Amino acid sequence: MEETREKLYTPSYVKAEAEYFPGFGKKELRLSLLMSSFVVGIGMILWVITGDLAMVVLAVLIGVAGTIIVNTKNAANLSMVTFVVLMIYFLKEQQRFLYHYMDEWS
Repeated sequence: MEETREKLYTPSYVKAEAEYFPGFGKKELRLSLLMSSFVVGIGMILWVITGDLAMVVLAVLIGVAGTIIVNTKNAANLSMVTFVVLMIYFLKEQQRFLYHYMDEWS
């Protein structure tokens, strides 16, 4: 008797977590809210220094939009923040290797 095996089908572009819009889920929302709170704090400091409310509101709006943009993941599942962190890890790794190529038959 011959057994028939069904092939396993793994769909592409299926995310494990729910997303509010493509590339932006709960984890990215929390990080964006944290970063936005720093932007609002800087805006308050700017308002105390300059006294110009219009400039502060514009800076806060641009800052909040920027935090959402840098935390949104692309098709490769990397955000700009993650990419910068990975590049920092790469630069800290050993870049010089202390072995030399030698011909195997000599």
